[in-house]
Amino acid sequence: MNRFLKYFVVSSILSFILLPAVVTAFSGSGSGTEEDPYVITDWHELNEVRDDLSAYYELGNNLDEDTDGYDDYNTGEGWKPIGDSDNEFNGTFDGQNYIISDLYINRPEEDNVGLFGNTFRSPEGIVENIGLEYVNVTGDERVGGLTGYNWHYVHDSYVPKGEIKASDREAGGLLGINRLGGKVSNSYYNYDEVLVNGKNIISVGAIYEEDFDEWLNNDRYLDIEERLDKDADGYYLIQDLEDFKELLIFAQAREDFKLTTDLDLSNEPNFYIPYLEEEFDGNNHTISNLNVDLDFMRNIGLFGYTSIRGDNRGEIQFEIHRLKHDEVRYIPINLDEGEELDSGVEYQVIGNLPAVTFTC
Repeated sequence: MNRFLKYFVVSSILSFILLPAVVTAFSGSGSGTEEDPYVITDWHELNEVRDDLSAYYELGNNLDEDTDGYDDYNTGEGWKPIGDSDNEFNGTFDGQNYIISDLYINRPEEDNVGLFGNTFRSPEGIVENIGLEYVNVTGDERVGGLTGYNWHYVHDSYVPKGEIKASDREAGGLLGINRLGGKVSNSYYNYDEVLVNGKNIISVGAIYEEDFDEWLNNDRYLDIEERLDKDADGYYLIQDLEDFKELLIFAQAREDFKLTTDLDLSNEPNFYIPYLEEEFDGNNHTISNLNVDLDFMRNIGLFGYTSIRGDNRGEIQFEIHRLKHDEVRYIPINLDEGEELDSGVEYQVIGNLPAVTFTC
């Protein structure tokens, strides 16, 4: 090889190695920083979020089926979720109180499906102030309206109407699944208007229509002081079953709760509290006849998911009638193998610790 050709080959290889990866420039306004976020005004710009998963974004207006670019991303397989298991979204997305309507996803063989597929928690990252209306989302596992697999901070966001379907399991109106460390605050979906696998079910963020409408019409706020009494130690008191149901709303808040009486859930099939942020003190009372039969769901128990901040104490006792998930009974408290439970039944403890399975 002559000297010139050798130089050309070597310099070309070095240039290829040293050149930085090309990042597609955002087509809208902004620079993607906290001070100057990218502003999304159509579906094309929303799609470009996947090109820089750690940047700052905000919506500049509502998006719906009449907004430019809708048909390019919401037909056939529909919207491609932002972020996947190899490249999660860990940036900031501020909906600015605008609404994304008519989101369509039909990917029944794909996991982690929603507007966002996978989100990863970062110190400043957040998805907030966004409404998703008339969503139609289908995936395989971990399917939600907002996020399929959440390990991020979700705040002030909601889904008023829509349909979510998982071919396999782990589906929810707001989130498919909330990973340990994922945070949810003041974010809900309308239990009565959002179907999950064809049913009205409870998952993270579910609240009943009357509460949802009041919350939405009151600038996304409900006052816990108007609904629950508080003791001298700062605990909000759960004095009957209706109080316990209020935890669907307020268990996301950084508040502590104390049970003051025994509760019987025999007339409340498939009722549980899917997310608890802080402390629940059972105060040595008994909650009986917990009955949850949702075989396509994970994290099922009196409390489906407890934050790493939370604390369940007070030696609360559970008389478990039936909790079904792949023929395993799930219980939400840290039990030792010496506890007296039904003989011959396989149990699994879930919550904010790694799962432990045992058979009595």
